[in-house]
Amino acid sequence: MSKYYCLIAGLPNISLDDSKLTYSVSEFRKELDGILTSCDKKLVDLFFLKFDNKNLLAFSQRPDSDPDEKGSITYDEYKSLFDAFYRGVECILATQIVKEGVPTVWCQQHYRDTYAPAPARAYELPSYCSSESSGILALLMEIPDPDDRIKRAVHGGMKWLDDHKITGYTCRRTVKNGVSETSFVPEKGAGPLWARFYDLEYAEPYVCDRDGKPKRHLEEIGHERRNGYGWYNDSPARLYKKYEQWCEKWDPGHACGINLSSPGGNERGIMQLDRPM
Repeated sequence: MSKYYCLIAGLPNISLDDSKLTYSVSEFRKELDGILTSCDKKLVDLFFLKFDNKNLLAFSQRPDSDPDEKGSITYDEYKSLFDAFYRGVECILATQIVKEGVPTVWCQQHYRDTYAPAPARAYELPSYCSSESSGILALLMEIPDPDDRIKRAVHGGMKWLDDHKITGYTCRRTVKNGVSETSFVPEKGAGPLWARFYDLEYAEPYVCDRDGKPKRHLEEIGHERRNGYGWYNDSPARLYKKYEQWCEKWDPGHACGINLSSPGGNERGIMQLDRPM
């Protein structure tokens, strides 16, 4: 076989007998720290993000374990993050609306001192709120080894959402001559849906215009708010399977027996859709 030769100009003489130098990832990153700008360093850190994720999971399960040195975040920083997160969970538990000793759901916002439901924009009154509560419940169900307070909050929130779903109605959106129109009308077999807001007195659906006066029906408010806001949603429907799995893992003896296919609270006499305000 013929011999092949190549010439690379500008490189030092390299012998095939030269041994490979040990150069760790940590040493490489330390060298980069001194020569890269802060923006470029952030880009490099992205390549090691998977090790931070790995360390985060390890810390959440065994805080006394040794971290992978290829990560960027230290265990002391993780501890600070977890402490802040669980202080947030304490706030969530404190703001859950409790009715006659039973935990329900949450308002869109709460007063920082009293934790009571608070207003926001003129048409966002203190209320039971389905969409925001769905996100909170999904978060609580992600917490490993939940304590009794978290379990009670999850069971109470899911039971309230199931009791206040609406069946036999649909939210219909049409466009005629370039003008959109939203209506909430009966339709056999439709649903479930949830109202964005439920009043604090009866826990029944309402809508509201920019004048801050709540109404029971979409046609009672102006065109702009009627069509420019999400008054009904199906966000809680995505929680049912998650809740079933959560109960099986963490609290099988206290599952509240909800069913996405069961009749809504409007068909079971739990709430009215046309009570005068």
